Amino acid sequence: MLMLCVVLACRNVFIFILASFFLPLSAFADDLIVEYKVSPPRMGEAYDISALQFTYLDNKAFNATEIRNKKVVLYFWSIYCSSCMEHLREFDAWRDKFISHDVAFVSVHLFESDGKKVAAKVASLGVNLTVLLCPTWVRDLLGIRELPTALLFDSSGIFVGRLDGISSSEQLGAELFKGQVEDDSP
Repeated sequence: MLMLCVVLACRNVFIFILASFFLPLSAFADDLIVEYKVSPPRMGEAYDISALQFTYLDNKAFNATEIRNKKVVLYFWSIYCSSCMEHLREFDAWRDKFISHDVAFVSVHLFESDGKKVAAKVASLGVNLTVLLCPTWVRDLLGIRELPTALLFDSSGIFVGRLDGISSSEQLGAELFKGQVEDDSP
């Protein structure tokens, strides 16, 4: 009988310790389940880019009216991605080349919230791009898993394409301008 009491007491202590360890995790379970107030873009459907809450490098809110009625390329990159840094100059050349075709090239930086650090890196490359900062939840919502990634929208705000792991500016240009703009690649 004594042995049974000892076994039951040990079992209860074990359960208490186990429950104490996992209880704090369950208390935060609601934080682990993310419910986005916006949905990710779906191919062929209109999408409100302003709902993504991008900010400029000085932390002011992005004004999406700047890109209204234009084709839009959202180019996701990071200063910690060497291929992204190489492609920024090409991206800047595309912006310069197709500005007359009402195309808005918007670079969206990931993984660094210090706008001054990002601005210094962009300046060191000698590019003239609008750079936005991206909240982590937006990266997760859009499923950005590979850099650089570009999301493409037509002038009506319709989501028309996605390029993950862009390997060249030609790849981006072919996707963005297929049959829409008669011009040479830069």
